[in-house]
Amino acid sequence: MRTLIWATLVMSISACGGGGSPPPATANDQAGDPYAEGGETPAPPAEGQANEATPAQPEAGPASVMVRIKVGGSEVSGHVRILDESDAMVSEGDSPYSARIASGTYTLTAQISDESILVDRPTHRSEGVEVRPGGPHEIVVDVPRAQVRLTVVRGGRAVRNPEITLMRPGSTEPVFRFRPGAAHIPISAGRYEADVKMGTQVIHVTGITFMEGATQDIPIEITQ
Repeated sequence: MRTLIWATLVMSISACGGGGSPPPATANDQAGDPYAEGGETPAPPAEGQANEATPAQPEAGPASVMVRIKVGGSEVSGHVRILDESDAMVSEGDSPYSARIASGTYTLTAQISDESILVDRPTHRSEGVEVRPGGPHEIVVDVPRAQVRLTVVRGGRAVRNPEITLMRPGSTEPVFRFRPGAAHIPISAGRYEADVKMGTQVIHVTGITFMEGATQDIPIEITQ
C-alpha cells in the first residue's frame, strides 16, 4: 500500500560549514567623465610628457584555466566539463583539469562518481563563469554537501531495518536507496522525498531537507 504523508523532521545540527562560492564575475573598469557638469576641461599633457595610464586589458583572447572540484572544503576527484553559452562541449577531463580555451562566459559541470564522497554521485552545474584572457586562472567548483543519518519512527519506536529510497521532489527516479545504519552518509544538500518500505507496506514521505554543511539526525515519523 502507498500512502502520502508528511514526515516530522527533527534536525540536530552538530556542525555547520559555509558553502562554496562561484568564481567572481569580472567587468571592464569604466573611467569617470571628465566633462561632467560643473567640472573643468583637463589641460592637455605638456609636450614630451609621458602617458602614465595603464594599458587596457584585451577583452578577448586565449586563456589558460585550472579547474578543481571541492566537497566540504576538501579537493576531490571527479570529471569536469566546460560548456559554452549554447551548452556545446568545449573541453573535458578529470580534475584537477588544465585547459586552454578562448576567453568568454562558460558553464562548468563537476561529476562525482565515488559514493564515498557523495552517495548520490551528482553532477553539479555552475553557470555564468567568466574567463578573462591570459592566466592560468584557477576555478574551483564547490559541490554542496550534507551529512545525514535517518531513522524511521512509528508509535514512538524505531522501525527495524526499513528500506529508504530517496528522490528529488516531483521525480520518481531514485537518487539513493539504502537501509539506515549507525553512520552519517554524505549526500548532496537540498530537498528530497522518500519511499519508506516496511515489510510489504510502502509509505511516501515529503518535506525532507538536507542542509548544506550540516551534520543532521533526522527521524521520519510514520503516523499510519
